[in-house]
Amino acid sequence: MASEHIISEEPAIGARVMIKAQKFGTGEVQNAWRVLVDWGCDGDTRKAFALVAAEVGTEEATEILNRAEILV
Repeated sequence: MASEHIISEEPAIGARVMIKAQKFGTGEVQNAWRVLVDWGCDGDTRKAFALVAAEVGTEEATEILNRAEILV
């Protein structure tokens, strides 16, 4: 898929996609998180969290993941 290629090349894009996915619901955030972790961060959830936190701050990143029921 093209989105996986783009995210693997530029993981920060994946973080922004995950943040924007909130308006589409929990399932979309979870899907975007999986793509970010798997394709953009080689399975490293800490790196993925750091990318999201760089975009919105640590507290907001934590809230996003909590609302989507994602455990890091």
